[in-house]
Amino acid sequence: IYFFILLEHFWNLAMTICLVVIQSLKLYYFPSPKTDRDFSMVAPFLLFVVNIIKLQCAKIGNRSENLVFTSIALVLTDFSIFLNVYFLVWQIYVWSWEPPIVIVSIILDGLFLIFTIILIILFAVKK
Repeated sequence: IYFFILLEHFWNLAMTICLVVIQSLKLYYFPSPKTDRDFSMVAPFLLFVVNIIKLQCAKIGNRSENLVFTSIALVLTDFSIFLNVYFLVWQIYVWSWEPPIVIVSIILDGLFLIFTIILIILFAVKK
């Protein structure tokens, strides 16, 4: 699972850069109300911070077989999936290559969710 955590770190960094550029271009070419514009620029950074905290908790929980850190990673994974669904459903798509980036992130988060649940079960049975 450690390789998967590193893969998620790389993907989250690349996705955040892509989403910030996409949101900037959208706001430049298609002005929106100020409140929508503010959250659409903050959301990629919020997603990045949530994913970094999630992956650090998963790394610590995986190494020490700690249920608390692994459970925190599970909750943050749910929040990460929710933010990805926000990008998929509520954002206006201008370019056709934007949804696949978010769909890949949702798939990776889903796999991470499954692995985390398996680890929680294994850690609980072991103790």
